[in-house]
Amino acid sequence: MPNIQVRNLGQYGAVPDASPWDLPVNAFDVAINSRFDENKLKRSISFKSLGTTTTADVGRFIISGTAASGFDSIIIASTDYDLYLYSPSNNTYTQKLTGGGSYNSNEQYTGIVFDGGFYLTRPDRVPQYLSLTSGGNFANLTHWDANHRCRVLRSFNSFLIALNITKSSNTFPTMVKWSDSKVDLVNPDWDTTNTNLLAGENTIADMPSEIVDGRQLRNAFFIYSRDQVYRMDFIGGNSIFSFKKVFDGSGLIGSNCVIAAENKHYCFGLDDIYVHDGVQKKSIADERVRNFIFDGINTSDNSGEVSKAFFVTYNAVAKEVLFCYTSGDAFVPSDLSGTARCNRAAVYNIMNNTWAFIDLPNVSSATAASLNLAVATYDNQTQTYDNAGFTYASQDAQDFVRRSIFVTEAHGSGTHAIKEVCVLDNLDSGSIAKPATSRVLNASFARRLQIDLDEQGTPLSGYKNIRNIYPQATITTGALTFNLSASDIPTDTFSTSLTKTFTPSTDYKMDTRLAGRYLNYEVRETNGKDYSLSGFDMDIITTGRR
Repeated sequence: MPNIQVRNLGQYGAVPDASPWDLPVNAFDVAINSRFDENKLKRSISFKSLGTTTTADVGRFIISGTAASGFDSIIIASTDYDLYLYSPSNNTYTQKLTGGGSYNSNEQYTGIVFDGGFYLTRPDRVPQYLSLTSGGNFANLTHWDANHRCRVLRSFNSFLIALNITKSSNTFPTMVKWSDSKVDLVNPDWDTTNTNLLAGENTIADMPSEIVDGRQLRNAFFIYSRDQVYRMDFIGGNSIFSFKKVFDGSGLIGSNCVIAAENKHYCFGLDDIYVHDGVQKKSIADERVRNFIFDGINTSDNSGEVSKAFFVTYNAVAKEVLFCYTSGDAFVPSDLSGTARCNRAAVYNIMNNTWAFIDLPNVSSATAASLNLAVATYDNQTQTYDNAGFTYASQDAQDFVRRSIFVTEAHGSGTHAIKEVCVLDNLDSGSIAKPATSRVLNASFARRLQIDLDEQGTPLSGYKNIRNIYPQATITTGALTFNLSASDIPTDTFSTSLTKTFTPSTDYKMDTRLAGRYLNYEVRETNGKDYSLSGFDMDIITTGRR
């Protein structure tokens, strides 16, 4: 009886675009609420609730910046341009700007934290500023023309950069404006007529589509349209900046869809996801997850431009880039279907070069922040020890670790008719002393169809009798569920014919008694527990069909 060894289940991740029978035996065709790390399949880092709010429309945008305490100040914006200072320690909101009017709720915010202040803008509003040190409320940039608007506001070295400009009723979708350069950039001057200043503007005449965003990468600033990327360099003199096209046929699907991580830009494009270092770019999605992502994008429940809800964020703790979008793929839970914001994240692990997917609870924006949270004790916690999702000894609330914080908007009815602030953390082995939110505590599962074992020397014509499976697995408490089946042809639809419960603390094998030319399996964890699966053995006899 030959023994087939399957190891290193974290090597390839999920590859839904490939034909499953062409994949290595340790690859998966689908992985939802899962991740690949340390050569293992694991439950994904999940959401813990920092608190809910009844404050109207809070949850469109979030941004954070380091204050004098070392912890981050957090600003949350509403769809109607109300701006709040958020305190995660007690889940309170202090209003810092009243929008005072009717605005387009589909428009996306952009913002930066720069030189001791928050800078926020949206295409329907004058850019706003709030000092991190002196406090007060948000106010219009004092040296910005009140009749001007910009779609995007960023920073580059000692300059503020405004992109996609409107002057009164005149639009300049490929215009770049920059402020004067000063040591103290609080409300810098934007006067392009003053020759004593470095402020200026330039229209990129040969750019065929509007500018949607821009970000600094090392010593250059990169400007993104829908289908082009330009490099902006400081040269001084009369021109101040030079502009050079570096990539054609690639851009961004929307604002906030590029993030800098590990000295590269990770970009969510119109039809691809790619990474570049300023000189060379490559797709990280093609022939792997590209079709699954872009075929699944759902526009039916969004008014206006669907991509205005998309964004990219970086979870530095896990070295994962999250490409967040609205999906109608077959694995979106029914209570998250039809959302106007993001219900799916395609998660790329930079270190392992693997993909997986997680459910998102109608999220609108994310930021990285160090959280000033009260340290949990036995006396101040209301949840049971088993359900806490952390150990008291593991808390790192005082070490300024920057964690990914998400805001959600109300969706539908029931549990999703809630506006919430969530933080990514491991469920059982995490360090955030907050309970997991049940709204996103969905099943973690990974599936592999049509294992043919041809790379192990088993012919495709051979009929495989699979007697036993020996998983190498761990779980904090409870069990894993394996759904298994076998088929004779590779195009058969997966249908569970055998379900096995595997408890790693007590079990060492599963009796399967499956027979067919192709093996299909799915491993699930449904109780919100951290687990890992590094590999398994299979006892197999290969025969002719009986």
